[in-house]
Amino acid sequence: MPDILHRISIDAAPQRVHDLIASTDGIARWWTGRPLTGEHTAGSRFSVYFGDAERPAAVMQVLTDTPHEVVWRVTDGPDSWIDTGITFTLRPRAAGGTTLLFTHAGWAEQSEFMSGCSTNWGAYLTSLKTGAESGAFAAYPNGEISRWDPPAPQAVRIARTYDAPAQLVWELLTTASGLERWWAPDGFETRVSEVDLEPGGRLRYTMTATGPEQVAFLRDLGQPLSVELRKTFTEVEAPKRLAYLSLIDFVPDHEPYEHRTSVDVEPAGDRTTVVMTIDPLHDGTWTQGYVDHRGQELDNLDAVIRRLSTGTGRRSASAR
Repeated sequence: MPDILHRISIDAAPQRVHDLIASTDGIARWWTGRPLTGEHTAGSRFSVYFGDAERPAAVMQVLTDTPHEVVWRVTDGPDSWIDTGITFTLRPRAAGGTTLLFTHAGWAEQSEFMSGCSTNWGAYLTSLKTGAESGAFAAYPNGEISRWDPPAPQAVRIARTYDAPAQLVWELLTTASGLERWWAPDGFETRVSEVDLEPGGRLRYTMTATGPEQVAFLRDLGQPLSVELRKTFTEVEAPKRLAYLSLIDFVPDHEPYEHRTSVDVEPAGDRTTVVMTIDPLHDGTWTQGYVDHRGQELDNLDAVIRRLSTGTGRRSASAR
């Protein structure tokens, strides 16, 4: 398994560095920029917060806290972080100061998201260094060098509640066989050729016009009936959240650009609410058309779930 490794020289005593790493107040100063919840003692857990002050970005269990080593295990957070280990090893330097060896270990595989996290860890460890030396911390958001764009202020939210458990809804949202059942606007069908469900991974699929009106419309425009489309996942937190970038390269007389969509899956007993947040496109007309299509697709998802509940569809979205 790949690891993130950093080595930092800090002109401050090991005790000073340790106190900043092994206390919730210290962590807020050099890393999160927001108060933490929980406590930092061996065996306990604490939660860190960034852009969303109500929703923890990650939860850490403190495995070890000694003057020379602090070890955390990630118990909740981004999917690729869960069960990874974060270790801070402190070594006194002969000339004074501290050598900090940092490891974020246990990643399942290398990815664009892992690379971004490595970049940000380097920035936040630099914040720890300058803060320990002079009090000049650079916590979030200043240390967030590698960023995924947040939803635009004018983003549109579409919500649907389904009579299905969250796990089934997640399968229908994230597997090739699940997506092919519902993920196309009226008059089109989708065939998925690739799903790499991790930050930086790619979704590749072909959408084909099948309805008479849609076929006639595309032929009148001289456009192909089938087009291959791609999306890049930026967030994957199974089974509750995903976000992706779409390349909008099909608008006549307009330069291609990336467009962001996020999907939150919220369990509510035996039911599940899906909230899709859609950034605006380049103008209002295209935005409304895009939102209408996504709404049709979410309605199609409801129809698939109803068929599954009555036994006219397969029970598992991933079985085919």
